[in-house]
Amino acid sequence: MPPINEPILIDTAQYLLHPFGAQDIKNIARLSKDIQQLFPSKRPHTYLPHKQLADAGQAEALLHIALFHQFNGTRQWYFITDKTSQHTIGMIELISPGDAKTHYQLAHYPHILEFCLSKDHIGKGIMSKVLPQFVKRLKEKGIQQLGAVVHPNNLKAIKVLQKSGIDQQAHFDAVSRLYHN
Repeated sequence: MPPINEPILIDTAQYLLHPFGAQDIKNIARLSKDIQQLFPSKRPHTYLPHKQLADAGQAEALLHIALFHQFNGTRQWYFITDKTSQHTIGMIELISPGDAKTHYQLAHYPHILEFCLSKDHIGKGIMSKVLPQFVKRLKEKGIQQLGAVVHPNNLKAIKVLQKSGIDQQAHFDAVSRLYHN
């Protein structure tokens, strides 16, 4: 994982990608509401069903778990914040190879990426701008092997991964494919 003292920041005209950290705890109530909008239980979340959240309380619990993983060195969450509204509209999760081994059955374990946007921000090119820059920064920090587990019908995710240089396919399971570089 990238060292905590060297965060990856991507600053565009409208959005800021920044790591989740202890400094965000002071805004946990607002952040929990934003995170719940990323993973609402009322809208079927076809591609990340394990992250459906019924309420802000579940979102807050997920944030505490994410913070634990960060300090444990197993995962790092990065938020995409709209500069105008100051709301979190998306996230990228970087999962270490060691943690990936506890969840996935692979021949080789790269760092795994999970990413999403709120429903109001899908299809606006946000992730297509942010993820390639994020992948470039990871590579500059020495994280060369990246992958993502993607459902073959999630064409938008596949397109943004390809644009990020994560374009090789491998079998994952009966439903999904592993994309890697």
